[in-house]
Amino acid sequence: MIGPTDAARQWVIDPIDGTSNFVRGVSVWATLIALVEDGTPMLGVVSAPALGRRWWAVRGGGAFCGKIGASVDPLRDGIRLRVSDVASLDAASASITVTESWHRASKTTQLDSLQRDVKRLRNYGDFWQHMLVAEGAVDFAIDAIGLGPYDNAAIYPVVTEAGGQVSDRHGAPDYRSNSLITSNGRLHSAVIGVLEGDR
Repeated sequence: MIGPTDAARQWVIDPIDGTSNFVRGVSVWATLIALVEDGTPMLGVVSAPALGRRWWAVRGGGAFCGKIGASVDPLRDGIRLRVSDVASLDAASASITVTESWHRASKTTQLDSLQRDVKRLRNYGDFWQHMLVAEGAVDFAIDAIGLGPYDNAAIYPVVTEAGGQVSDRHGAPDYRSNSLITSNGRLHSAVIGVLEGDR
């Protein structure tokens, strides 16, 4: 974070989201930049140079993606993002990052149940799974437990401006939480319900 922790406006930056991928030469890593005002992420930029892609959003202005190197004029060059309209878990495509942190949280039974409930399961990981939610290619994504604000802040505006929903694993929309779930919005309460053991 850049700026005092009690400042009304802060820049929240993750220089390399997907550090393990970067170190191993895997192309799925990005720089995440967010502007937070009064505790709300207002602007998010996710730039993935190795993939040649960039996603961006401003609160109230929509979410877009484009190629790196192209102008970032959303009205001229950006492709407007929109989440999917899948409304049931049995028709959903999901990306779930299961790490030891989920085992420590004693949530493996719920994750196993959720994985069996969906039509298609992948693990795209890190920022990418959440950008795929914003693009409508994935219906919901569950990230690892143990995240920081720098992992989450830029994701919030991109997914919400694409029409989706973002929260922590308990359903609270707080970018400072240590977990992150994104969805098309229609599936969010069902996903949280399974994770909370409501069924």
